[in-house]
Amino acid sequence: MSARKWYGNPATLWFLLLTVLGCWALATTRVQTELSLLFPEGRTSKQQLLLNALREGPSSRLILIGLEGAPIDVLTEANRVLAANMQKTRDFVSINNGERANTGNEKDQLFRYRYLLSPNIKKARFTTHGLHQALANRLHELTTPLSSLLKSKLPADPTNEYWHVVQSWMTDTKPRIHKGLWVTPDRSRSLLLAETKAAGFDLDKQRHIQSRIRKAFRLTLSKDPTFRPIRLLLTGPAVFAVETERTVKTESTWLSLIALMLVAAFLVATFRSPTPMILSLVPLFSGMVAAVVSVNLLFGFIHGITLAFGATLIGVTVDYPIHLFSHLVDGDSVKSRIADIWPTMFLGAGTTIIGYGALWFSGFPGLAQLGLFAIVGVLVACVVTRWVLPPLIPKPFPTNRLGKPAIRLTHFFQRGRSLFLLLIILPVFYLGVSTEPFWETDIANFTTIPREEKELDRQLRQAMGAPSVRDLIVITGPTEQDVLGHSEALKQPLHLLVQQGAMEGYDLATRYLPSRKTQVSRQAALPDPETLKTHLLAAMRGLPFKKHLFEPFLQDVAQARMQDTIASEDFQGTTLELKLQSLLFKDKEQWVSVVPLRAVKDRGMISQWNDVLEDPRVFYLDLKEQSHDIIVTYRDEALRLVSWGTFAICVVLAIRIRSLWLFSSVLLPIAGSLLVVMALLHFLGERISLFHLSSLLLVLGLGLDYTLFFNRTVDSPAQRNQTVASILICGTTTILVFGLLSFSEIPVFRAIGLTVALGTLMSFACSAMLARNDVASRASLR
Repeated sequence: MSARKWYGNPATLWFLLLTVLGCWALATTRVQTELSLLFPEGRTSKQQLLLNALREGPSSRLILIGLEGAPIDVLTEANRVLAANMQKTRDFVSINNGERANTGNEKDQLFRYRYLLSPNIKKARFTTHGLHQALANRLHELTTPLSSLLKSKLPADPTNEYWHVVQSWMTDTKPRIHKGLWVTPDRSRSLLLAETKAAGFDLDKQRHIQSRIRKAFRLTLSKDPTFRPIRLLLTGPAVFAVETERTVKTESTWLSLIALMLVAAFLVATFRSPTPMILSLVPLFSGMVAAVVSVNLLFGFIHGITLAFGATLIGVTVDYPIHLFSHLVDGDSVKSRIADIWPTMFLGAGTTIIGYGALWFSGFPGLAQLGLFAIVGVLVACVVTRWVLPPLIPKPFPTNRLGKPAIRLTHFFQRGRSLFLLLIILPVFYLGVSTEPFWETDIANFTTIPREEKELDRQLRQAMGAPSVRDLIVITGPTEQDVLGHSEALKQPLHLLVQQGAMEGYDLATRYLPSRKTQVSRQAALPDPETLKTHLLAAMRGLPFKKHLFEPFLQDVAQARMQDTIASEDFQGTTLELKLQSLLFKDKEQWVSVVPLRAVKDRGMISQWNDVLEDPRVFYLDLKEQSHDIIVTYRDEALRLVSWGTFAICVVLAIRIRSLWLFSSVLLPIAGSLLVVMALLHFLGERISLFHLSSLLLVLGLGLDYTLFFNRTVDSPAQRNQTVASILICGTTTILVFGLLSFSEIPVFRAIGLTVALGTLMSFACSAMLARNDVASRASLR
């Protein structure tokens, strides 16, 4: 081949471009599986805060750890060893197993600021009576096992403010304790609660952190032979996210490979040659690569669900080469045959692209990704079939063997043409009288988390009193200090809700960082050096303490009276900084304080309290309720876009066909098949979600392809056989791909697979039912 011919060959040029794009896609494409990335930013402040909580909230960082499988004494000892091993990784804000221990630089920092942070600072504590009572308590404590901890700090902290700070930071929960560590009520498990530095849905970091936890556990088992029967339990949002990512990637890979093998086997059996199967891969992979590159370029990542949906294009894009192959017979020119079927094929592809174009214009990232992927994949596959594939087709080309069986199957459905009206009425009647819920509005049903894993999470969370991943009080304000002051004002009302049984506890940012106003009031409660010295000397009378033992105490109080108040930036570089960031942060132009609620028992009482409060800066956020609202909004948007896409398709068809009879012949089978599919999905227990709606667009495109080919002009019965055979082969390959997907354990995959498989079957049946029997007609498509 000459250089000129080489450069002028579209197949060669396309293969070079495809190779470059494929390599680039493999090297740069980031696959994400976090469900919240598919959602918009939120249309209300509550929805925006919900999505922030899902992605980076405090509850998302928690990993709940349980040890089981050995006597409780062995489990608690292993717990201590595991906590120490995990601490070495420095991946955690905190690791809490019930032991009262602060680690790192926080000890010195908390000790230095104890008079500003302690909630017990009052003038009465520094009177003669208050100091005498404190010294008497310290004297008693020196006779207890805690004496070794108290002696070092006693001269500088006789009022024990440091321990008051530590105790105030302890949660309000009271898990069962065995040998100083948390255990479940039945003492079958020993418990740890770890808060990671990484955000809960930073999946790369979370994957490594969880791997290090398992490594620390294996190291723990090697320390003592009695530890070997112990089993490690991990749960929490971050654990679920990592497991979901693994499941999505695994199922996407295997389902795609199996679907490809099924289609390949079917094509080889149908044409009795591997050639059509091999050539079909050209438009298929072209469309897939181009779609992945497009989505990655515009969004910066591709979601696992989008990729899985895209992988199902195997059952759609393969239709175009099949139409070409099925219409080839001995002596035919490939160019003339592709030119003959191209108008019908392009109209079918074009209407599919128009339908998904509606999703592309959505402001919802998930729908926009699905729309863009389908548009690019279908367009490229169709164009490649038209201009790249024909030069690659050898002569002679194998013909399919399904012409006569396809015609017999078509005649079978046509004998039931009189029942078509009943086919439309029955689904409408069924959907009208059914009392079962129709729409899916629970975000939890989109996840792949097994029921037993959810139950484990509930058990460990209840035993530890860990913050709920569902319930939050949100406080907003223009400044950090405004939010902190408002947070302090809510402490008493929230405590009252605990006493009334609405919940078991809560976690305020001001537990760790009091407002500046509160810190200044605590400084004002500290006496001047002379007064404090006088009260201290009087308080020491009758107690066996040396006269000058508490000089460090006098110096520290004098310094605390003059020191600057502490702010969040003073904790930079410490684990407390990350704790505060999870509870107190700036969201665009406002400050937000999040108050996680633990073990909520009466959401109605909390909601009623919030209504009575009548403060727009404070609101109760039920994440489940808000996620319900987001799903409904998302679904309604998808429904609106599907409607607009359908309308646009009808307009294009009306302009192209210009025949009311033929227009009805094309659309009636599709309308009937969509109604039947909706009724069948509902009958099978499926609640319709936005993924079902997106899949209906694909069914619409497939149905149009079938009806357009059924109604195209042919010049002979042989050509009619070829056309019907191509439709049957296309429908079978689609059913193989999407039918396989319907068996997936992932709800989203199952929704897409079941909808399209049923839709393809019904589209073929309805199109065949209303198909023309004549060879040529004025009102037909070319």
